[in-house]
Amino acid sequence: MDYTEQFIRLNCSLMSDYKMMKLNAEMKCMGIGLYIQMILFLRRQQEYKHDFNELDLLAEQWGATVEDLQHLIKDFNLFVIMEDGYFRCLYLDEVMGYQNKLSEQRAAAGSKGGRSSKKKTVQTAEKVITSTVLTAADKEANDDADNKENNTEIYCAAEDSELASKKLKEFLAESKGVKFNELEEHLYVFLNDDAARHAFRVASGLDSMVLGETQIVGQMKKAVKTAQKNHGLGVFLNYLFQKTFAVAKEVRSKTEIGAHSVSLAAAGVRVASSIFGSLENSNILFVGAGEMIELCAAHFCAQKPKNVAVANRTVARAAALAETIGAKAVGLVDLPEILPEYDILITCTASTLPIIGLGMVQSALKRRKHRPIFMIDLAVPRDIEREVDDLDEVYVYTVDDLGKVVQSGIQGRKAAVEQADRLIETKVDEFKCWMTTRSSIPQILSLQERADALRLMELEKAKKAIQKGGDANEILEAMSHGLMKKFIHDPLTVLRNDPNLSQEDYEKVLHLLDRFYHYHIHHR
Repeated sequence: MDYTEQFIRLNCSLMSDYKMMKLNAEMKCMGIGLYIQMILFLRRQQEYKHDFNELDLLAEQWGATVEDLQHLIKDFNLFVIMEDGYFRCLYLDEVMGYQNKLSEQRAAAGSKGGRSSKKKTVQTAEKVITSTVLTAADKEANDDADNKENNTEIYCAAEDSELASKKLKEFLAESKGVKFNELEEHLYVFLNDDAARHAFRVASGLDSMVLGETQIVGQMKKAVKTAQKNHGLGVFLNYLFQKTFAVAKEVRSKTEIGAHSVSLAAAGVRVASSIFGSLENSNILFVGAGEMIELCAAHFCAQKPKNVAVANRTVARAAALAETIGAKAVGLVDLPEILPEYDILITCTASTLPIIGLGMVQSALKRRKHRPIFMIDLAVPRDIEREVDDLDEVYVYTVDDLGKVVQSGIQGRKAAVEQADRLIETKVDEFKCWMTTRSSIPQILSLQERADALRLMELEKAKKAIQKGGDANEILEAMSHGLMKKFIHDPLTVLRNDPNLSQEDYEKVLHLLDRFYHYHIHHR
């Protein structure tokens, strides 16, 4: 096979992409086949593009209609139609951004034969983390966290929480082109008190992969700010999130959560320092320009490395981040060229397929004369091919690996968590009380309306008496007596005449009346 002309990298998890799921749901196997055919066709075209108005021949060759191809190109966000009338494939553009250089390196790597079966990465990890070896209890706690990927959470306020949950699930399934049953098994739902408890725990760093992680609460604040700006918060959600941020602040100030935690970025710095010692003489390359890379850049650049670069598919975004940290910006297409210059690589992109392959890394090691490279892959799915883990001179750490690099003192962490949980439970109770108060508002309004109606009745009576020339003092006295009798009539009627009122309920009513009117009950 001529790799430089014909090879196209196809991710095995391509069908897990929601756009592909939608395509499969609507056009079945025909849609998938046409999509693959279109990729192969565009791969052979100059600049990987074709005229949108010239689909007749392709439709005839592939046994489809022009309408089928137009539907494929326009309606699934898999292609982009440009102003000149030509269309491009987003997946192909992403791959071919650096494919020509990558394929040559892959071919060279493949000709060298097998790989080392000895995982030096694991051995190094054992040496690095000797001071923070996980105990059985700690490992059990982290095993669950290791299985978690990036989550998207939706918070809603509704009168019927069960119905709202069902409607929201149906909406998500429909909007993503996924069968309801397939989607539901990947969702978790918290209702009422449990929803508030979950929000409090998340913001406090108790449900994070790394205990005490502070990044999540920052993301929540950003989301709330955006929702506020777009009028997406009502009374309930606004109070929930204000309470959430207050709880998170109190948990961190009153417990030792912060003292026994470490962010993924800080963990990366710690492991890198264990391998290289001081990072002042290191060259660091960041791949991506999102929030996680920004956080990592802040931690690593605080170590004053020798040189720093930011690589991103959109060079403008890379340049924006690079300017803030005193780095240079490059495109992903330049990765094969510049990788040998860097000792440390941290990557976190939204790519659906790995962007750093075995051949690229092998070529970089050869040019580095086999000096080691430390790589951190924070992307889900991975940015770095799994085969790279087997290279002797490369130390690869994923999100799961860094999640295990925690500070010592498991007993301190356990105590902090227990203390935080107790504090959160009291805050959940406070939230429940507030919700109860809010739920009584209709009754309060009805009571006010009833009292006002009684007031107006007595006022009209008094006005008519005054118009007839009655004595003002007598009229006022009569109005006050009338108001008094009317205000106490309903509770007295219940106490005297309600046959369904049990003794226990009778005592409760008396107690409430005592609280309402501040008198002392005298029992016989």
